[in-house]
Amino acid sequence: MFSARDAAWSIGTGTEGTVTSSYQRAGYDTVSLTFGWKVPFAGSNGTWDSRTAAQPRLAVIEQTGNGNEKAEMTYSIIDLGVDLDGAIRGRWEQLGGAARVLGWPTTSEADIPRVPAGRFNNFEHGALHFVDGVVHEMHGEILRSFVNSGLATNWALVTDETPLPDGQGRCNHFQDWSSTSPVPGTDASIY
Repeated sequence: MFSARDAAWSIGTGTEGTVTSSYQRAGYDTVSLTFGWKVPFAGSNGTWDSRTAAQPRLAVIEQTGNGNEKAEMTYSIIDLGVDLDGAIRGRWEQLGGAARVLGWPTTSEADIPRVPAGRFNNFEHGALHFVDGVVHEMHGEILRSFVNSGLATNWALVTDETPLPDGQGRCNHFQDWSSTSPVPGTDASIY
């Protein structure tokens, strides 16, 4: 825990600063992490972090305090226990990381069988598939149906979970890669 205060003690200045730390895990490059915060005299407080290199097992959770006095900024460094990297990691973070619909990763990134350059990660409450340069997500009942149907061995997601016109239902679409052809076969959908 650390704190900062504006050096001049003058009215209307606010405060900002950074702290740099290193993270090392056997088998991975050392990563230098910089944590920053800004508490302006007027406006919203902010926090940020940056790294010198990608670290697929590392996640940083920031909590930004409120107010212009004694606003606490918290940074938690978490070893995910699995590798989460590249486009799949970016999509997971875009979807809100562990705090949102997918939860924490439960597997390292792996190949989708027979899908050229297809990759996936499983999470507590969902899955992300990387196919043809795009990452798609599924979760909830659709994920359960996908796993129970046996589609998981040769089928890949080609859409995000999408709301239906009735505003209540949802669906995902998949392509079959079970043939030896370099082109996917038939489509399947789960509603």
